[in-house]
Amino acid sequence: MSNLKQRFPSSLPPRGSPARLPALLLPLLVVAAAAELVLPHDVELPPPGAVARSVRAPLPQVPGSVGIPPLLARRSLFTPTNADTHSADATDPFRGAVFAGTVQQGARRVAVVQTPDGRVRSLPLGGEIAGWRLAELLPDGVRLRRDSAVMTVAYGQRPAGAPDQSQSKDAEQ
Repeated sequence: MSNLKQRFPSSLPPRGSPARLPALLLPLLVVAAAAELVLPHDVELPPPGAVARSVRAPLPQVPGSVGIPPLLARRSLFTPTNADTHSADATDPFRGAVFAGTVQQGARRVAVVQTPDGRVRSLPLGGEIAGWRLAELLPDGVRLRRDSAVMTVAYGQRPAGAPDQSQSKDAEQ
């Protein structure tokens, strides 16, 4: 006979086999199932009657109409920013343009600028945008100069307004 076949179908699996424990517990399971079927149990059912239903809470009151601020009503729902509001802003020195980041073109790095109409252009060091000259490319933004004024703008941010002359003189020193 072959060693792969067991001699008796009721023999236990070999020692160390993970099937040995379930095989040893099988007689206990058979005895417990037989006892459950043979022993009588008194089961008490609830009395017949109407099904108990929970009381439903009343629906909340419908809120009144809510007014929409005019600034939000003019804004487009499908664009993250409205170019018309930024280009007309008198405090925006770049007329709505945003510095998106930098790109390496060969040996030189250039700033990537997105205009309010959605076009993307590159601006090299010394390049000009709205009268401001690109002086330096920083890891987190750009530094621009106009006459004696210096402004640092983070990538993706719009400048709050024209820089303070006293701060820009301190930055140069």
